[in-house]
Amino acid sequence: MTDIEFNNELIKLKSDLQRFAFKLTKNRDDAEDLVQETYLKVIVGKESFNGVNLKAWVSTILKNNFINNYRTNQRHGVRVDEYPNIVGDKGDISPDSCYQEKELEKLVECLTPKFRTPFKMYLEGWKYREISEKLGIRMGTIKGRIHFARKKLIKSMNHDNTNRTFRTI
Repeated sequence: MTDIEFNNELIKLKSDLQRFAFKLTKNRDDAEDLVQETYLKVIVGKESFNGVNLKAWVSTILKNNFINNYRTNQRHGVRVDEYPNIVGDKGDISPDSCYQEKELEKLVECLTPKFRTPFKMYLEGWKYREISEKLGIRMGTIKGRIHFARKKLIKSMNHDNTNRTFRTI
C-alpha cells in the first residue's frame, strides 16, 4: 500500500474513530483529542502496519491511547471518574445507574482490607506490578486477590438483591 492509499484509507476511518472515541470518553472534545493523538501515532508508526486490517489496527491504537491516558491521569491525581467504564459527563446517566454505582461502592468498602486495597488500586489504574511493589506482596498474590475480590462482589450482588444490609465479605 502506497503512502497516498494509506492516508486515504485513514481519512475514511475518521467518523468511525470519532464514534469509538466518544463511546470511550463520553466527551466530544476529549474524543477529538484522542482521535488526533491516534492519527499522530498511526502516521509515525505506519511502518509497523502489516497491511491486513487497517481499521482494527487503528482502533487498537486508539483504545490503547485511551487506556494509557486514563492510567496517567490516575497516577497524577486527575480524577476522571471512579470507574473507567464511566468517563466524563454524568449528564446522560440514569438515576438507576448512579444508585447501582453507589451500591457497588458500598460493596467494595465491605471487602476485607486484604482484598479491598489491591482491588481499589487496580480500579484506580495501577498495574499489578505497581500494586505488588507498593504493598510488598508477590504479584501472583495480588492477581489472585483482585480476582477473588471480583468473584466476591459478583456473588454479593447476585446473592440477594433485595437484602440491602452490607457486611464484611
